[in-house]
Amino acid sequence: NDATKDAAAASSSEATAEPSSPSSSKAVDDDPPPPTTPGKASSSARPTSDKGGDDGSDTSSDEDNNIVGYIIKLKALVSFFQILANLPRVAAHVKFPSAYAALLSVLDLSNLAIISIVPARCLSKTSNAVFYMRSLVATTVCPLAISLVIFGAYHIKKYAGEMTNKMAKFYSEFFLLLVHFVLPTCSITSFQSLVCDAYDEGGTERRYLRVDPAIGCDGPLWHRLIAPFACLMIVVWPFGVPSLYSTLLLTNRHILNPARDLRQQHQRHRMVASPKLPELTTTQLIEYRTTTMAKAGGHMVEAFKFLWVDYRPPVFFWEVVEATRRIMLTAVIAVILPGSPSQLIAGFLISTVFAVTTLKVSPFIHDDDNDLVAVIQGCTTFTFFVTLLLRVDLIDMKYAAVCLIAAAILPMFACIWALRTLATKDNLIEAHSWASSKAVTLKKVGKDIMIGVALSPSRRDITGYSARAAGTKIYPGGGGEPASSSAPNTASLRNAVLQIKARPQPEETSPMSDDSVSVCSDACTLEERLSSKEEATEKE
Repeated sequence: NDATKDAAAASSSEATAEPSSPSSSKAVDDDPPPPTTPGKASSSARPTSDKGGDDGSDTSSDEDNNIVGYIIKLKALVSFFQILANLPRVAAHVKFPSAYAALLSVLDLSNLAIISIVPARCLSKTSNAVFYMRSLVATTVCPLAISLVIFGAYHIKKYAGEMTNKMAKFYSEFFLLLVHFVLPTCSITSFQSLVCDAYDEGGTERRYLRVDPAIGCDGPLWHRLIAPFACLMIVVWPFGVPSLYSTLLLTNRHILNPARDLRQQHQRHRMVASPKLPELTTTQLIEYRTTTMAKAGGHMVEAFKFLWVDYRPPVFFWEVVEATRRIMLTAVIAVILPGSPSQLIAGFLISTVFAVTTLKVSPFIHDDDNDLVAVIQGCTTFTFFVTLLLRVDLIDMKYAAVCLIAAAILPMFACIWALRTLATKDNLIEAHSWASSKAVTLKKVGKDIMIGVALSPSRRDITGYSARAAGTKIYPGGGGEPASSSAPNTASLRNAVLQIKARPQPEETSPMSDDSVSVCSDACTLEERLSSKEEATEKE
């Protein structure tokens, strides 16, 4: 507080419009931000745990935020493509329209199933049983071998003393990304190795493997080799991957969801003016989470950022739910009464339950991500419904082709729209960064200047930014309401700032308004803010 007072006194005594000295700026920057009211958001548009510069000069954090925004949308779209590509394997008795079947063969590239893409059977001279066993091992074991190579390289670098936090983060993210892409394919391959169909051969019932009827389920090959290996891979993939996600997330839940710790701190240090802890916004929880990670040295949490960075702190575990949904819609329903309409009814109901739950919870931080996922899961449910109608012959093949292709293409346009929205937000964040860097030069106008920028009307995005006083650090949500409900662009914000700078210095500040600029009353001065802050500290 003393350092902030000295910096404020120095800035008010200066008559020129030059920026404050580095020492003053550093002293001010060390002051912690004031507590924000529950109704005001106070976070960056794209949450990140990388600590960037407060004056907009550090662009590495902004670049990470942009990459996260793109990965969220592309990950949701790829998961949708994987579910559609596995639909012919799940509903093997359904004859799809030729155009839709061709589209699904293209989408099968998202599963990274090289064996199904390359005509390896034509190049092999082995028997069907041997080729199937080799394919099963290659599909399920190759990702594990790649994972071992990743961990081996990690430990070699670590023992050699060449491992950095950035390299460790790269290895972990590459491993999690690999698991995310191969999870549906490995799961359904493992489950399908246990699905057999019975045939009547002259009064004798014999069972054969559905995916390869040349392999009998009554012979020693299936009983001694295929079935035990498939059960082992079911433990590794459909059960092991969600268990791995749960272990990583739940062991660090006190960092990823700081709401419980905040309530406990509030019970120990109860404020006089607020006997009950107000409901914290998502952006406030993200700020506390970032601060907690910085204090705890959260390099371990940063290593699996891929699992939690997309979601709100109260639902940090949602990646486990999403992995379960993908497994159930690809692998589990493949063994639920295979070939019957009940199988597709189960898929339709499972998809509906997950879609309604996701729509109710809204797990993502930003509304555009929640909207995109709602469209994707709605199209998934609609696809299972049309497939069920095809199975019971209640829809014409032409109408079914139109409906299925439309349901497959609609999420692509929704993703493009969401990416354009993200680019618009990046421009607004750039405008705010420019205003933050120029705010120090506004002290010649008066020490009561406040710049209000409403970046987004979204209920979970930023509701406003404000500059407290000239020569001090700009805190999001530092006080006052945004002057405009619409989001100004970079040009209008710069023009508003230049107009204020061009006005003469008044002896006494009087209220005035602009598109993006407003002047506070005497109650918004820096000295009164600091005094009220000291009083609040003493009461606490």
